[in-house]
Amino acid sequence: MRRIHHTISLFISLALLTAQLACNDQPPMTPAETTLHLLAVHGLLGKSPGDRSAKDKNTLVDSDELTGMFVDLNQYDKFTGELFTGIILGALATNQSKLEESRTAQSAEVTAGRMVIHLDLVNNVWKINLGKTIPEKLKARATIEKQRYDAAKAAGQAMSNSM
Repeated sequence: MRRIHHTISLFISLALLTAQLACNDQPPMTPAETTLHLLAVHGLLGKSPGDRSAKDKNTLVDSDELTGMFVDLNQYDKFTGELFTGIILGALATNQSKLEESRTAQSAEVTAGRMVIHLDLVNNVWKINLGKTIPEKLKARATIEKQRYDAAKAAGQAMSNSM
């Protein structure tokens, strides 16, 4: 019964979110609604990552819409930005039924399990701030992984050019 209630409440949230996006005169999404919208555009609202259909997995996310949901996504290269977005998506998908929101006039935090997602109010729109959200240890690890990725890519290109 609890799972049914959870599923119904998520679908109601999605319906409200969709209606809100359709009407320009509606108030802006709350910080928690912004994080739920991030899940929705990735086909994860009401689902765990393993429950996504093949269609959801293969559907490209509109890059302009995605970039518009973040304060600073465009400050990271594609590899790092996708990695950081994936970390947030994982926390949100796992904990979407129990998000906790707290906010001040210009900033907010949405807690998803042990992850605290920081949002800033920019032009009356709540946007996720990757720089504040991703812990420094993960940023350092991402830098190392990016260097490995770049080295492997360069090695592969060098091999294909020599053939």
